[in-house]
Amino acid sequence: MHEERFFELLHQFLSKNLSIEDQKELETMTKVNPKYRKIFEEIAQPKQQEIVNSRIDAQIDAVFSKKAVDTAILPVRSKKSDFIKRILPYAAVLLLGLFMLPVIWKKMSNVELNEALVHRVETKKGERKNITLPDGSSIWLNNASSITYNNGFGKENRDLMLVGEAYFDVASNKELPMLITANELLIKVVGTSFNVRSYPDEEIAETYLVEGNIQLYIQKDQPHAQFLQLKPGEKVKIDQHVKPLDALQPSNNTASNKALTVSRSMIVLNPLKTSATEIAWKENIMAFDSEPFEVVASKLEKWYDVQITITNEDLKKMEISGKFKESQIEEALEVIKLTGIDFNYKRVNNQIDIY
Repeated sequence: MHEERFFELLHQFLSKNLSIEDQKELETMTKVNPKYRKIFEEIAQPKQQEIVNSRIDAQIDAVFSKKAVDTAILPVRSKKSDFIKRILPYAAVLLLGLFMLPVIWKKMSNVELNEALVHRVETKKGERKNITLPDGSSIWLNNASSITYNNGFGKENRDLMLVGEAYFDVASNKELPMLITANELLIKVVGTSFNVRSYPDEEIAETYLVEGNIQLYIQKDQPHAQFLQLKPGEKVKIDQHVKPLDALQPSNNTASNKALTVSRSMIVLNPLKTSATEIAWKENIMAFDSEPFEVVASKLEKWYDVQITITNEDLKKMEISGKFKESQIEEALEVIKLTGIDFNYKRVNNQIDIY
């Protein structure tokens, strides 16, 4: 539905029949969604429109000239100009759609169609990596994460896609902001340091700003996208839990079943602390701050490359705090037990059952 609305607004724009409210909506959609912005810029350029309009004029002239010859009716030619004026806006939009359909399709799936031009850096479970991007920005990738960007990065754009968790130290460039897409989040930044965690298998996504400032768009592909401006030391937590479907009102739209809860907080560091809990992983330290055991288990899985199942529902809700630097999963579990949580576990190969 959202894509249909975008192309409807695009149609109205090209036919010069866009109201002020619709214009604002179109501007918002192109700002929030990089794909829509690229499509709009591609087909809304004056040169492109001139080329398309000249093609339209030539084709209409050819059609009417042929019809005049075939029918040999003189009045048809005298009415041609009036008729062209009436249908030209509609014909222009229709033919523009035909000419630009391949371009639009490529823009909507540019990653898949331009694999040769795309660069991808990824880490496995239990692996962390530090890389430098073409623009000079540094990125620390946490385990089971990846970033994707194209050949034009640092020159034509600074757009990249993140899956998982990463710490960004972005090189300053006011003329070319960096746009980071992470699931339903869009982050716009000029030059600053921050951490983003957004794994597809986790309901909670987080953004923590260390210094500078960032603009955060939540549910970037939805009409009711939220916009937040973060301050240094501020953390935004997005709980993306899925609402159960109403049996009487079945729906095929998964996005509509997501109930997002957004919370903001300031991280006040103890003078003795070297870094915040949110970015301790950069120093090869796992840190938790009153997090449910089931959330901790998800992080332990990625950190130690294991599969964890908690069979006790009460254990899942128990909150854990502390820092761990153990090299083995068994050692980490023993340290967690020392925090006062009573549980047992059994390991068979890569599977750990906690009960």
